Amino acid sequence: MDTVGGEPGCDMTETAEDTKPAAKEAEQPKAPKIITCRKVFVFVLQTIAYFAQGSPEEGIKLYLEAALTADKLGAGSDSKDVKETYGSVANELLSLSFNLYEKQSAKDIRIQRPCVMSMIGTLMACRSLGNVDYEGSIMKISKFAAKMAKQPEQCEMVTRCSHLFYVIDNDGTTVVYANPQRCLECLQRSLKLANACTTADVSNLKLFVDLLDIYLSFFEKNNPYITGNYITGLVALIKEHSNGIPLQLGGGAMPAAAEAKNQFLYLVRHIKSMKEKPESSEKFNGIDVSTVET
Repeated sequence: MDTVGGEPGCDMTETAEDTKPAAKEAEQPKAPKIITCRKVFVFVLQTIAYFAQGSPEEGIKLYLEAALTADKLGAGSDSKDVKETYGSVANELLSLSFNLYEKQSAKDIRIQRPCVMSMIGTLMACRSLGNVDYEGSIMKISKFAAKMAKQPEQCEMVTRCSHLFYVIDNDGTTVVYANPQRCLECLQRSLKLANACTTADVSNLKLFVDLLDIYLSFFEKNNPYITGNYITGLVALIKEHSNGIPLQLGGGAMPAAAEAKNQFLYLVRHIKSMKEKPESSEKFNGIDVSTVET
């Protein structure tokens, strides 16, 4: 019978009742029926496949939830074999979610953003996937992000994909996966998209500011490819765009752009405060935000 890593906690055994031997010939006891966690996951994916016929978006998200559950079972085991087994199950479920997305995303573009966001969040939380499987999933999700129908959403999702290439564990210091160059490439692609979106509509300034926030995050997490020069240049670019924010007839700035500008000034104040602190002044010394009044 099928078992998962020989893990005793995964088996649910049904034992036939003891039977008394007949007068002429004793009856052989029935073999116990073993239900393993792998069989449970097979049932789960069959159920999701049926459900997804009526609701593709929910089907995609259920595959992702099941994948994360399998991954947690593997990550919680001390056995390498068990971890690999559940990692394989998680990867299979991720592949099913990707396949369903590819079939449905062109038919209904409304599912693109929420589904890709769920994929990114799920993959960032996975700890049992093998390196090859993880990198294959990164490439899939990155392609989905780059092909989104709406350019602002494309920019947002490509930006979020950068997190998949430089993953820090919950302790804030342990690097789970690192491809810092590909992380930077994601951010640079997002920068071009943000520039195009904001040039067309200044209310998209938030895309630039979110990028600055993420650049700072990677800088503080010591991604070696994210330097102070990139942040200085991005600050100058945001300043240029924010200076040209038009006013409404009532005299107030456009709400979305004004909110983004406030967030920008908050980040600049953070940079200035880090430059003044003894423990971080050396690291932040290469970032120049002196032209921005806060």
